Amino acid sequence: MQSPHIYLVLPADEIAESAGSLTAFAVQAGFGQEAEALVLRQGGDARFQGLKKVAVLDNGALGPANPEGAAQALKEFMGKELPDLVLFDDSRFSQQIAVRLAAGLGLPIVTHVTDLTLDDAGITVHKKVYSGSLIQGYRCAGPMVLTVDLTTQSPVIRDNSVPVELRKVTVAEDDARYLPSSNDEGPDLATARVVVAGGRGLQNEDGVNLVNRLARQLDGAVGASRAAVDEGWFEASTMVGQSGKTVAPDLYIAVGISGTIQHTVGMDQSKCVVAINLDPEAPIFNLADFGLVEDAGKALNELLDKTGAQGADDTGNL
Repeated sequence: MQSPHIYLVLPADEIAESAGSLTAFAVQAGFGQEAEALVLRQGGDARFQGLKKVAVLDNGALGPANPEGAAQALKEFMGKELPDLVLFDDSRFSQQIAVRLAAGLGLPIVTHVTDLTLDDAGITVHKKVYSGSLIQGYRCAGPMVLTVDLTTQSPVIRDNSVPVELRKVTVAEDDARYLPSSNDEGPDLATARVVVAGGRGLQNEDGVNLVNRLARQLDGAVGASRAAVDEGWFEASTMVGQSGKTVAPDLYIAVGISGTIQHTVGMDQSKCVVAINLDPEAPIFNLADFGLVEDAGKALNELLDKTGAQGADDTGNL
């Protein structure tokens, strides 16, 4: 494939988290200097080392509740000439745009890609399947759309010399309205350096409140197992695992989580895992760097005390 036409699509709200890492992925795949970043709506600096240029597609309707409009704007910008490759990050919003763009352009799409090679014979990508127990390879001879798992990808450095172009685009207004969740406070779960995650072993709302307090005290994000979400204790957006988000924080504290593969596939790249569970045979201890066999409430209360109550919310029944 000669002189490939490659786009990296970056929603403005996600530039800080994903732009440098998605650029690094493109550079490592061997097509640095060929890739052009397309920023959806003004807001954030996407100039990173390895990009050919940055184009900002400007329209006030390109918000986080309008994936249809974003796909429409991208298709308009790309025109009649199909790109060789379009890369998105693996966030939920980017996935919503990616599938619509792929359908609109008539291109195949592969999600959750972990690596990519590009040569004269075409594109080869790999992704985790069967809850991460296997790696599946895909080969495509023609253009395609990918969403990329950037969990363990370090960003490249900024480069202020990358040229930036502002392009006005036409976007149909969407009826959707974006209302931030009550859990939008604090670091984003996908990129947080500290995650405090709760499971069914929390037993009740008091345990849930302790998890939320510890996450705030450590300036971390709240995570949850599917079982805890199904209990109604946490929002679906906090779910970690096969049906939720993939995270790789510096510290992952799993409280009352048994550690089935459906959960651990979403956090097994964490740099340090601390597991707290009453069951000494819980599978989570096989993955943990540090383990504590203890009641969740008792352990959380002690962690809150040891990490310093200063700045913590004193509400709740401790």
